[in-house]
Amino acid sequence: MRNSIYISREINIGGLLIGNNKPIRVQSMTNTSTQDIQATIEQTLRIIQAGGELVRISVKNETDLRALEVIANKLKKQNCHTPLIADIHFSAKLAEQASSIVQKVRINPGNYYSHKNAISYHDYLQQIKQNITPLVESCKKYSCSLRIGTNHGSLSPRIKELYGTGSNAMTEATMEFVRILSELNMHDIVLSIKASNATTNIKATQQLVETLDKEGYNYPLHLGVTEAGLGFSGRIKSAVGIGALLADGIGDTIRVSLTEAPEHEIPTAIQITSLFNPTKSQLEFRKKLKTNNIKTNDKSPFTIIGKKNIKYLVGLEPDVFAEDLNYDNFYIIETQGSNSLYDFTEKYLISSKNFKTRKLLWKRIISQSENNWQLRFAAELGSLIAGNLINACMLDGDEMLLAEAYKILFEVLQVCDTRKTHADFVSCPSCNRTSFDIIDFAEKVRTHTYHLKDISIAVMGCIVNGPGEMGDVIYGFVGQQKDYLSLFHKGEMIIKNIHIDEALDVLVEVMKQNGDWIDR
Repeated sequence: MRNSIYISREINIGGLLIGNNKPIRVQSMTNTSTQDIQATIEQTLRIIQAGGELVRISVKNETDLRALEVIANKLKKQNCHTPLIADIHFSAKLAEQASSIVQKVRINPGNYYSHKNAISYHDYLQQIKQNITPLVESCKKYSCSLRIGTNHGSLSPRIKELYGTGSNAMTEATMEFVRILSELNMHDIVLSIKASNATTNIKATQQLVETLDKEGYNYPLHLGVTEAGLGFSGRIKSAVGIGALLADGIGDTIRVSLTEAPEHEIPTAIQITSLFNPTKSQLEFRKKLKTNNIKTNDKSPFTIIGKKNIKYLVGLEPDVFAEDLNYDNFYIIETQGSNSLYDFTEKYLISSKNFKTRKLLWKRIISQSENNWQLRFAAELGSLIAGNLINACMLDGDEMLLAEAYKILFEVLQVCDTRKTHADFVSCPSCNRTSFDIIDFAEKVRTHTYHLKDISIAVMGCIVNGPGEMGDVIYGFVGQQKDYLSLFHKGEMIIKNIHIDEALDVLVEVMKQNGDWIDR
C-alpha cells in the first residue's frame, strides 16, 4: 500500500487491479507491425519478461484488428494472461470491435466528433456522446476498461478554439469525456494527459487532478512524457515529467516512451516507480506547499554554483558556472538522501519568510550510498523548477559523482526550458504506424545536430501526433510512407516525401539556408 494525495478509485483490468493506492503499474507498447503476428507476440513476451504489467498494441485498420484477435488467442494458449490494450486512433468502430478482444481500449478525445460543420457547444457535446455510446455499451458487455488519452499534439480544433493549447485545453479535453462517460455510467476508465514537454506534462496533470477533485471524480491516472526521445536525455525527461508527479502521490500507471526497443523502457519505468515512497506527513507538506502557493518571484537567469574543475569534466563552456557568489543575496536550503525533496519542502515551508527578499539556493548533497540517485535527483530538480521554487542549485558530496550529477543538472535545465546547452530533441517511441527505422534515424539526427544550442528537432513516426507535437519545434520529420518522410519548419510542411537516406542532408541544407546551422 502506498500513500497518495490523489486517491483514485480501484478498477480491474483483466485481473490487474489499479488505483486506490495499489502499486504503480508499468506498461509499454509494441512497435512491430500488428499484422506480423509472430513478431508482435515475441515482442509482447519480451516486454512482459522485462516486468511490463500491461502491453499496448496499435490498431489502425480492420486487418490489424483481426491480427490482434489472433495475437490475444495465441498468448492465452501460451498461458500468458497479461492485460492487452488496443491503441485506437480515428475509428470509433474499431474501438468498439476491439473491446471484445482486449482488456482495455485507448482512445483519443480528438477523434470523436466531426470537424466539418460549425455547431453549438451543446450539439458538439451531444455528438460526442452519441458517437461514444456504442463503445461504452460494448465495454460494459465485455468488461473492458477505457483509457482517455489526451495528447498535447492531437487536441481537437474545437478545444483549441475554446481553450488554446495549454494546460486548460488538455484538462478540458479530458473532462468533457469524463462528464459524458459519467452520465453513461461508465466508470472503468483511466485518464492520461501527455505532452513532449515535461513541465507542460506536470502542470497539465496537476490541473487535471485539481479539476477532478473539485468535480467529485477520482479515476486512475496514467502518466508519461510522450515522445521522450533517446538514451540519457529521454530517461531524464521521463524522470522529470513522471517522477515529479509521483513525488506528490499522483499516478497509478506509467509508461516511459523512449525511441528504443519497448522492452528497454521497462527497467527505467520500474526505477522511476521506486523513486518516491512518501509518508502521509510528507505528502501533507507537499499539499500545504501547493495550497499556500509559495513561490520565488525572481526572474533572473538560473544560477549554477560549481568548482572550476567541474565545468571541464562536464564539457560545458566556462561561463555557465557562477563561482564567485554573494551569498548574502541567497537563502540556502541543504538536503541529501532519498527523502531530499520532502526535507526541502518542510524546510521551505518553515523558512519561507526568510527568503522573500532573497533568491533561494538549493544545495543538494550527492552520495554513493543513495540508491538510484540519478533519476531521483532529476525528478526532484524538475519538480522544484516546474513549481518555480528555486533560483539556483549547488551540488556537493562524493567527488567521483559530481561530474555525472552536473550533467544531469544541465539536462534537467534543458528539459525544463531553463538553460540550453544543446539542441532539443523530440522523438516518438514508434508503433506499427511507423514506416521507417525511427530508432536509427533519430540517433543519426541527434548525433549530427546535438551541438546546435538554440534549435529544436523532432522525429515522428506518423501523422497521428506528429504535426501537433511539433507545434513548438523548429524542425521536424514525420513519416509518410515506407522509408519516406516529410520535413516541417515551425509547424508547416516545407518538403514532402524525402527518402530517408537523403533526409539528414536535406535538413542540414535547409538549416543553412535559414541561418540555423553552425559548423562544429
